[in-house]
Amino acid sequence: MSDMIQPDSKATGNTHCSSADYDCLYGESISSPDAFWSEQAKRLDWMQSPSTIANWSYDPV
Repeated sequence: MSDMIQPDSKATGNTHCSSADYDCLYGESISSPDAFWSEQAKRLDWMQSPSTIANWSYDPV
């Protein structure tokens, strides 16, 4: 990851997510996207909870 642009320290100083936490969350989102986004959806207040987590594809049309 050394070739990636690093954010300014002012931007990262007040974050609630460390670089290691981000890497872990990102890994979870890639390895099990439905479970990851289902868990993230619980952080929001919904009028009605989502019944479908994902309905998409990266396959070309």
